[in-house]
This record gives sequence, structure tokens and C-alpha cells, in this order.
Amino acid sequence: MQTAMIVTNEARIIQKARKGLSMVAAGEDKTMEGWLIYGAALNEGREMFPSDEQFGQWVRDQQLAGHHVWEDRAAAMWAAGNPEDFKATRKANPRVRTVRGLHAKLKEKDKAPKPTLKPTEDDLKTMGRLQTLAERGATEGERSAAQAKLDAYSSAFGDHKEEVIEAAAVAAKREEDSIPHDTQVQKLKLALTRAGSDFLAEWLLKAMVKDHDLFKSVMERLYK
Repeated sequence: MQTAMIVTNEARIIQKARKGLSMVAAGEDKTMEGWLIYGAALNEGREMFPSDEQFGQWVRDQQLAGHHVWEDRAAAMWAAGNPEDFKATRKANPRVRTVRGLHAKLKEKDKAPKPTLKPTEDDLKTMGRLQTLAERGATEGERSAAQAKLDAYSSAFGDHKEEVIEAAAVAAKREEDSIPHDTQVQKLKLALTRAGSDFLAEWLLKAMVKDHDLFKSVMERLYK
């Protein structure tokens, strides 16, 4: 009983494929519809065979290739199996009149190089902090959360992910080096208490002039 059903189903698929080929041969008005019917039938037939070789042999045995090359069959199967992609590609390429041409346009689009997203300095600093936290976090949960955020952040840069992470490590080291350590702070404090430190006074004044809030705070403290 099951064998009879398989044979009947196969016969239906073959009939459907031949109908599609007939419509293709009928002319331009029926060509695209014919390719879709033909492709849908071949997609059904493909499910009956575990290998490309067996499927190709079945197509030849049932004389379903017509006078067309394999690219036509592949395009028809793509169009029937991916209606949304087919419609979008057809809309984007209104001058292309064949299903094979539309399939070629889709493959060209897939091969087009993706634009490279370059990280900003802020991106690198953020990733650098996450990387530091992932390595030195106080708890396992903190380290895991930082690593997850770092992975999500860096994935935006695709194939350049490793390069970006390396650059982020450099940025983190640069930022870390720019922050005074306790010993440096103590040395500066000692120097400031010495009399006649004209060099320090000059440069600190320059720094304070650039930071109005800092300058105001120092002036208020000196003359309160």
C-alpha cells in the first residue's frame, strides 16, 4: 500500500514538472510561472533522494531536464523554495526577465564584500574595560557577565573581531597608564609641599585654566 502511494506521488511530481516545462516553452507570459511550478516539483522530487547523484539520475531518467542546463534547474528550485527572496530579488532587478538571471543576481549580492565596521576610540575603551573586568573581576559571576558583554560587543565587528579585541587591550593599557597610581600621587603631594616649586605651579595653573570647575574649586579653597 505504501509503495503504491509513493509511486502515485512520484507520478504526480513528474506530471507537475512536465507541466512547468510546457509553460516555460509556451512563451514569455507563462515562462516565470512555469519555472516556479517546475522548481516546486523538483523540490518535492529532491526529498525522495538522499544524494545529488541519485537526484540527477532521476531527473535524467524521467526526462525532466528538457533542453535546459543545470543552472536553470537550480534557479527554478531556489525561486520555488524561497518565495520571499525571489520576490525581493525580482523587485530589486525589474529588468531581469529570467529566473536564472535573478538567481545570479542573488548570488552576486551574497558575494559582495560586507562593509567593515571600524571601532571608535570609545568602543575600544569600553571593550578594554570589559576585558579587564572579565580577567580581574571580584567574583566569577562578575567575570562571566563581563565576558558575555565583551563577546556581544566584539561580534559587531565580524571577521575583524580578534583584531578589535587586541586593539581594545592596548586602549585599556593606555587608559590604565594615564591614571596616577598611589605612589605617583604621594610623590606629587610631597613635591607640592616644597617651597619654590615654580615648575609645578606653572603647569598646574595651565591645567586648571583648561578646567574651569577645577580652577574655581581651587580658588575658593585658597581664599575662603
